[in-house]
Amino acid sequence: MISEVKKNLRFEHIEARTETSMDVVRFIQPMEIQWVRVQLGPELSLVGRLINETMNERLTSLAEYGLISEEDVQRKSRRTMVGLLRELASETRKGPSVTPMATYQGLTLSAQVIRLSYCEELLNTQGLSELRNYMDKIILKAKSPRSSNALKELVSDTRFIAVLDTVNNLLKRGVKHPKLTELLRILKEQVHAKQDSRILVFAQFRDTVKQIVDELRRAGISASLFVGHGRGKGFAGMTQAKQRKVLRDFKDGLYCTLVATSVAEEGLDIAECDLVVMYDAVPSEVRYIQRRGRVSRHREGKVIILIASGTQDERYYLLAVSKEKKMRDTILRAKEEETMKIEDFVFGESDKNGKNVESNKSEGDKAEGNRNPVDMTDAALEEQCTSIIGTTDQPRTLILDKSLESSQMYTKLKERGLNPIFRSTNAADYIIGDDVGIIHIKYENLGNNKLAFELLRQRIDLLRELFAVPIVIYEQAKSKDKNSIQANDYFTYKMAAYLTLSIRVHFFELDSEEEAANLIHSFTIVST
Repeated sequence: MISEVKKNLRFEHIEARTETSMDVVRFIQPMEIQWVRVQLGPELSLVGRLINETMNERLTSLAEYGLISEEDVQRKSRRTMVGLLRELASETRKGPSVTPMATYQGLTLSAQVIRLSYCEELLNTQGLSELRNYMDKIILKAKSPRSSNALKELVSDTRFIAVLDTVNNLLKRGVKHPKLTELLRILKEQVHAKQDSRILVFAQFRDTVKQIVDELRRAGISASLFVGHGRGKGFAGMTQAKQRKVLRDFKDGLYCTLVATSVAEEGLDIAECDLVVMYDAVPSEVRYIQRRGRVSRHREGKVIILIASGTQDERYYLLAVSKEKKMRDTILRAKEEETMKIEDFVFGESDKNGKNVESNKSEGDKAEGNRNPVDMTDAALEEQCTSIIGTTDQPRTLILDKSLESSQMYTKLKERGLNPIFRSTNAADYIIGDDVGIIHIKYENLGNNKLAFELLRQRIDLLRELFAVPIVIYEQAKSKDKNSIQANDYFTYKMAAYLTLSIRVHFFELDSEEEAANLIHSFTIVST
């Protein structure tokens, strides 16, 4: 797609930059991104179980009809259900005489599962008020003469009625979503630390925006809602004049907090913010970038993402991060295609003098504990990324990948007075503080194996995305044969040139693990 756009616009060259690019980093301010996880608690979990029981009953029936697999029953994917609903609706167009009864049953059940799935998402990510509003709308719609049988059957289900009764009782008791409680705590701390703070809170639904503003005002925090022009059901939109006034008041300090829907993500002149809070995660990489882009324009800023553990919040956030990485990778890959491919540069079948420098090393050879990023899912990869980002509460701590628990390097680092901790990371073998990520490779595990080098390059790409100081430590081959040494040196020089000049990674060539341990020890001292 990029190459097609490039061709149509007659572009000859692509430049790709990220926040860590050498010629960009000096123009942007530091941004801290922090996850704050909350547990739903027993009351909300009870409601969730009731919804799940109602949904599982229908999913099981769909599986018995042969319309979905057992795996689909476990996944409960709304996208799968929407696809099934469309497929079954297409089948019914053939007419009653040729359409199996299972198809009609499937239409009813899949439509009900979609609504129940949405109920579950509202409960998990928004709260009880939003769930009750949605259920009330379903009931009102079911009373319409033109209502479908699927809707009428759902609202008459005893479990659905039980869910609504439980929700109403919990609301009477004043039970709130734990994200709302955590949001109040975060904003109180921010305002106490800096009274002239400018805070922007993003929420997906207007009902949630209104509820947050009401809670903030009751807590003594000056806040205003900010929504689009459109008139929602039971919720009037904001005119352009009203929007301009709210933004002006926010800039002047009449409100310290603006609670907004997606309308505040782009295209508006919103005052520089000290803090952006994402009340709910979004699966869009563009919206994720736009939201966090409201801070760190002219001064340091902070982004907090509220995550309800084990819910759609986690999946949506990881999906957004994964999509952003894919987008950046696609652009960087297009840029790389303009230049000589890495294997052509490092592994050219012959140099100018015709000397073959190919090794006899088998492509199947791998390092002990070597990890293959290609085999990882995007979600697993992003989980490891967030594990690394989460080390900000342990500055200058040395972290080792779990594969090194029984390694000689761990012993050598302990001998030097270090006390590493272990985490699963796929970007780095060693992590020092917040900024330093290190990959440690050996010639015998890499050689001039193109596949192994391609996997290494993928790890380095991720390393550069996550760390301000990406480092590659390379242990040279221990061969005593003169020809082998010459070939190995040739390979090392080309790899060092590529990584240092093209990839902008700090490259260190060493002779032993002892030297590697000494270097890492020195890094930990200097980084403090």
